Order: sequence, then structure tokens, then C-alpha cells
Amino acid sequence: MKGQTVFLKIVWLNWFLVVLQCSAENCTVSSPLHGTTDCIGTVDVGTICNITCDDGYFNNSVRSAACIKQDEWDNNNWNDTCQAIMCPESSFIANSQQSTCIPSNSYNDTCDITCLDGYYNDGYKQATCKDTNENNDTNKYGDWNEGSANCTAITCPVSFTIISNSQQSNCTSISFNDTCDITCLDGYYNDGDKQATCTDSNENNDTNRDGNWDEGSANCTAITCPVSFTIISNSQQSNCTSISFNDTCDITCLDGYYNDGDKQATCTDSNENNDTNRDGNWHEGSANCTAITCPVSFTIISNSQQSNCTSISFNDTCDITCLDGYYNDGDKQPTCTDSNENNDTNRDGNWDEGSANCTAITCPVSFTIISNSQQSNCTSNNFNDTCDITCLDGYYNDGDKQATCTDSIENNDTNRDGNWDEGSANCTAITCPVLFTIISNSQQSNCTSISFNDTCDITCLDGYYNDGDKQATCTDSNKNNDTNRDGNWHEGSANCTAITCPVSFTIISNSQQSNCTNISFNDTCDITCLDGYYNDGDKQATCTDSNENNDTNRDGNWDEGSANCTGTVMLWRGKQKFHKLDTVTRIVFTN
Repeated sequence: MKGQTVFLKIVWLNWFLVVLQCSAENCTVSSPLHGTTDCIGTVDVGTICNITCDDGYFNNSVRSAACIKQDEWDNNNWNDTCQAIMCPESSFIANSQQSTCIPSNSYNDTCDITCLDGYYNDGYKQATCKDTNENNDTNKYGDWNEGSANCTAITCPVSFTIISNSQQSNCTSISFNDTCDITCLDGYYNDGDKQATCTDSNENNDTNRDGNWDEGSANCTAITCPVSFTIISNSQQSNCTSISFNDTCDITCLDGYYNDGDKQATCTDSNENNDTNRDGNWHEGSANCTAITCPVSFTIISNSQQSNCTSISFNDTCDITCLDGYYNDGDKQPTCTDSNENNDTNRDGNWDEGSANCTAITCPVSFTIISNSQQSNCTSNNFNDTCDITCLDGYYNDGDKQATCTDSIENNDTNRDGNWDEGSANCTAITCPVLFTIISNSQQSNCTSISFNDTCDITCLDGYYNDGDKQATCTDSNKNNDTNRDGNWHEGSANCTAITCPVSFTIISNSQQSNCTNISFNDTCDITCLDGYYNDGDKQATCTDSNENNDTNRDGNWDEGSANCTGTVMLWRGKQKFHKLDTVTRIVFTN
């Protein structure tokens, strides 16, 4: 038997040679773990079987095995020769690191892909250990397959304000770890970091694409100006809002000076291009405190004139002389003083008269100016004051209406007494008119005469009532107007008032009123018939006097005239319905 080892068992039995058994030895083939062989079933002694490892495994030692005798191979370790490939313990893609590998870094194991700070991943989140050469059993190492994973640098906003009261400049770019200079706005200084850095706003979130500008300790703080200061010469400050940037202080000039420029100083930045400068300056603008002068031509106090002025400068003096009709019982000289304590826009000083006072002389309090008169409405009893001259009842004045208090000695400042001058005033007896209307909506009758205190009866016209006096009396009208030579008829409380008709009313049956002009005498209301009625008479009701001969009757009546709301007559023809409304026939179509 070719290619086989034959074993013969020879037995001598009774001098006979007998062959009891003749058999060939072989080996049973079993595939190695994670691999295959090119042999199947059983193979004869001397057969060599080649080993091929599965994808993801490499052949560690045994490439083939030979059957050397019954079920015995020349390399009995072939079952463990296929070992799993391993992937390197290193980063998968640029700017990433692996973490949480399950279970390890062997074939088909996975590792989470985590982007480094400042990067985000918009692809696969895991890498898988794969065989780089599936047809080469000697390749011990695989590669991590990251798929679409991609760690991209985050970006920070292009337009931004890093911190309040600042602006950015000199930005290197807007990517992770790029920087921008921080420059404080005018009026602010920075005592912290001078640059902002583009940082990852969420280090543990790989889907976050946007970074933040991190200002670190940068802080733009308002500069401050000095608390105690003198803004300009000859001035003092007041009403300061505060001492921070753009705050203001009022500039007030000292006595003897005025300000014809800006009235406020502003806290400004003394070095706009230096963010480390904490101190501001008070900027006065056009403010300027200039020495004042007093007017050349002036009236120091009322009713006076000045003379003998030494000059018009601050603290100079002038003599005070009172005008005719006035006397001075105080200081005799005014002094040029500063008026700008509360108003710095006044360039001129004021003359301060001290206790100087030109006081009007006075006339007698009790007096009778002319016959048949009395004085009233006296403004006072000082020089040039006046008193009205009022004639007694029954008299009128056709001359001057006022008496004036005059100076009896014009050139003497010590004379305090004056005289009343009546001028052309004259009180003459009056009469009342013959023809007259006493009050509106009335007529007079039964007049006794037209002399002072005579009477006439007052009768109201139709539509009016009188709830006051029934007689007018001839009185003197010159209490307020002495140029009227005629007396006036005085009606007292007489008053002819229009009667009124009711507000809520029904003028006639089956009607309603509308468009009322009012509810007084002769006012009207439209009469509108209710549905189903028509009016073939007057269309308006008038407010009338219910008792024409009784002046005490206050209530009128609504007079409807010929108005009459009459029911309509309905005619039917088929589905047509005829209404007679306001003498006009109309057709209403009904279902």
C-alpha cells in the first residue's frame, strides 16, 4: 500500500502461518481556534495541513502541521496559533484622544473619540479596531477606523464685545487660542488682562462649534476725577453729580466775577490712549470767571437818582437823591456789589443801596374831595397814589375821576406830608331814561315816573317766567361809571327765564321723540311713529307756555300740533306685503 505504513501480525498456529490484521494509521483534522486548514476530515500519516487565520487574527507560530502517526501531529500547538491582531494605543485622528475602549484595543473593539479642547467632532464618535491586511496572517497590528470623525477647531464670534465699556482690536484670528487686544473706551481703564483668548465654551461637549472670548481678569473701570479741586481761577464748584467719567460739576464764580462761558466742568479722560491711567481731569471748556463792573447809567432804588459816583468798579459808591414826592430815611450811598452769586451770566454788578429807601410822602386818610362825593378804591395814601372820586347816589361826574396825592414841598427829602388834588372832578344830579328795556325777554309798565328811585312793573314775555323782583327802580349808575349822566333802571333779582318742557315724555300715543334741539321754550323734537303706525300730521312737537299770563309758571308743554300716529293697513298679494307708512306705500317681501 503506497504511502502507508503496514503492520502485519503473524501468528503460528499448528504449523500454519496466519496473517491476523493489516491496517493503515491516520489523523483526524480539527480547525484551529479563529482559523481554518486546507485539510478536511481525516488524513493519512505524512499528510501536511496548512493553517489560515480568520480576518482580524494573525498566525503566531504554526503555519502547517504533519500527521506523523495515528492522531498525532508534529506540532500539537496549532489550535492556539491564531491570535487577535491589536491596534496601537495612540490618537485616532488629529486633535483627538481615545477613551473608554470596549473591551480593549483588540480586533473589533471600539474606543470613544474625544476631541481635544478647542475642537469639535461633527462625524463618528467611535473608532473600531480593524485588520489592515486581511490576506496577510503575519500582520500583528490593526488600525483604528474612525469613519467620518473629524476634530475641527472651534471659532469665536467675529463681532463681539468682550467686556462692558471696551472694544477689541489686533485680533490674530477667531480660532481656538487666538487672541484679541482689549482696549477700554474713553473714560475707562483696564487693571487686568490686556488680551482676550478664544476658548472652548464647553470642553465636555464635542458638538459645540462655538467658542467664547475669555477676557481673564480684564475689567474696564470708569476713571475718576479729583474730589477736591479748583476748576478755574476765581471759581468754586458745586452740585457735582459724582466724580466719575462724564460726571459734571457746576462752575460758580466767586463774588466780583462772572462767567461768560460753559457753566459746567466735565470729568474727562486725561490720556485716551493709555488704559492704565486711572485719573481723569475736570475739563472746564470755555468757562472763564471775569471781574464784574456796575452800570454807568442806572437807577439805584425806585424814585431816586444817583450822583457823585467815585467810579463803577466793585465796591465803589454813589450818592442817593430821592425824586420829588419821596423822602429817604435810610443809607445815603449805594455800593457796587456782585450780583452773580446765583446767576453767573450777569456781567454787570448791582448797586447795593443798603437801607436807603425813597418812601412816598403820605396824604390824609380821612378827607372829602368835592361836594356830593365820596372817595373809594384808594391805592394807598402815598405820593402819586390815587383815590376814585365817586359821586353820591343821584349824581354823576363829568370831570376827573380820581384825586392824586401830590408833594407839597418838592425839593425837601425830609418832608413826609402831601395834598389830595381832585383836578376837574364835579358831581351833578342824574335822571333815568324814558324809553328802556329793563331785562331780556320782558316789558315794563305802570311807571310812576323817570326820576331817581321811581319804579316800573316788570312783565315777562310769553314763554318766560319771573322768579325774582317784580319791579325795577331808577338808580344811580355812577358807582362804577361816573361818565353816564343818566341813571339806570335796576331790576333787582328780576329774571325772565325760559320755561322748560319735560325731558322724558311721550308726545302722542304710539310715537317716540328724537333729535330734540333742547327742552327750553320754542325748542323742538322730531315725532317718529312706532313700527306699524304712520303720521299724517305735524312732524315736530314744540315746547310752549302752558299759562301765558302767569309769570310764576315754570313748566311748559310739548305741543304736537296735528301730529297723529295711526295704525297701518296691510294688504297682501301673494308673498308681497304692503305697509302704508307716512302716506308712502312700500312693499315688503316675506317668505
